[in-house]
Amino acid sequence: MRAFTLTAVFALSVFWMGGGASYAQESNATTLSEADQELLALEAELDRKIENTKHLDINQRSVRESDYAALLYRRDQHSLDVLSDVIRIIEKIETLPAESATQIAVRSRMTERLGSVDDLIIQRLKELDKRITDADESMGSLSGADSFSRKAYLNSLYQLRNQVLAAMVQVIPAQESLGITGNGFRSQAELILFSHAERLVALLELSAAASLELSREQGLTKSDPDFVRAQTELKLRHETELAQLIDITKALEDLGLDTALYRATIVKQRGVLSTELFQKEILGSIVLDYWESLRSALSAHSANVILNALVILLILFGARWLSRLARRATNAALGRTATSLSKLHRDTLVSTVGAATMGVGILLALGQMGISLGPMLAGLGIAGFIIGFALQDSLANFAAGGMILIYRPFDVDDYVEVAGEIGLVKKMSLVTTTIHTFDNQTLIIPNNKIWGSVIKNVTAQRTLRVDLVFGVSYDSDIEKVERLLWEVVSQHPKVLKDPEPKIRVDSLGDSSVNFTVRPWAARDDIWEVRWDLIRSVKMKFDAEGIVIPFPQRDVHLSYSGEPLNPSA
Repeated sequence: MRAFTLTAVFALSVFWMGGGASYAQESNATTLSEADQELLALEAELDRKIENTKHLDINQRSVRESDYAALLYRRDQHSLDVLSDVIRIIEKIETLPAESATQIAVRSRMTERLGSVDDLIIQRLKELDKRITDADESMGSLSGADSFSRKAYLNSLYQLRNQVLAAMVQVIPAQESLGITGNGFRSQAELILFSHAERLVALLELSAAASLELSREQGLTKSDPDFVRAQTELKLRHETELAQLIDITKALEDLGLDTALYRATIVKQRGVLSTELFQKEILGSIVLDYWESLRSALSAHSANVILNALVILLILFGARWLSRLARRATNAALGRTATSLSKLHRDTLVSTVGAATMGVGILLALGQMGISLGPMLAGLGIAGFIIGFALQDSLANFAAGGMILIYRPFDVDDYVEVAGEIGLVKKMSLVTTTIHTFDNQTLIIPNNKIWGSVIKNVTAQRTLRVDLVFGVSYDSDIEKVERLLWEVVSQHPKVLKDPEPKIRVDSLGDSSVNFTVRPWAARDDIWEVRWDLIRSVKMKFDAEGIVIPFPQRDVHLSYSGEPLNPSA
């Protein structure tokens, strides 16, 4: 059996030896073009490689059993190298003129050489399959370094078989370009490739099922050496099978065959997002596959699925109801407590309690769905650590929101001036604060901008001072103006008696004598007091003949020439 295998493996090399005799005669021609000479040089290089390969055919009796597999593998590589050179020569032939004598001669020799290479390739694939099977079966009896060596040898055989399959695909267009058709080699190649592809798809599905069963094994933990060993072997097997399927799919595509099903399998088994996922035929195949799996699961476990769905919905609705109940209970408890809390603080606590209750319900629903909460929470922790670096500004806003809630510089409906904006505080979260301006615009300001600047809370105190300035002409009676201003201020019902209002002559302006009027009022009455006093003072001044001047200038003219004589 060993002698027969070695002879069959090198039948292709021996076959090549019959066609290299005419090369030397043509190379002596002096009228050859540069392209002809290059083609003949390639053929000479091919003959040299064939000769070298023939010299590797050592007497089998002188080869040790341990070296036999390595020798056989090395000879296979040389045979593939020879076949690759043949393909390159045929591609070079296509670039020469059809009437070239060199082209006709070399084409004839290549046609003769490729005439029966298809049978040799099919035989080579069968032998490789047999060697792979033998190597795989012998793995169980090996250990230590021998086991690792056999694994490496087995992987090299897989790679060699993929290379032979790729060479088979390349031979088909080469034969067709030489006019070698009708031998059914294309059909055989397609059948072999489809058979390997289907086998690999089945192996990948079995590997995925084995990984799932391993994760469900109750007696094994992630720290168990048996679990680690089994998981590593399954991972390596999956990677090897996936790499083989990628090579087979590429070969099928080179033959112009439909590979949407296999490409969809590759995308799913890779488990990563790629542009291939958005191709119409691949996406359709994946969706159809998942739909069939879902329909099968529903038909087989419909009762359990319906029960789990009802339990999950019940958990979610219960969590929502409990979240609302927790909000109301927290709000009521904060309303009865004697602790002084701002409305912003109460609103934040209420919303946090509601969100936490709903979050617990969602976690329970995920657990009911069979999702392991431990790894998910660990993953969320790692993701939060990574996101923290990417969202430093948002975290700064979060921290600033916490500081605002702790120190309470303002509350809801306070009139504030923050970050260069003026308005009433309406809402606050741990990230932003919402302010309504007096012209009914809504401003959403990041908390970091507020805490990092001066906060002016106009309505923080119960009583506020209203600052007014009134200007009268220089001809007005100062004492009378002071008396009139006192009458207007003291008669307003919402001006406070304590603190006492202040009315003073403040400055002598360009056109007027300016009086400063500073009454005090309750926080909610300051605007009404301001507007009423301005209106009342104007009406009082008009009734008493007090002039409120507008800007004016006195112009004095000086003339130093002779006086003008109007009668002259």
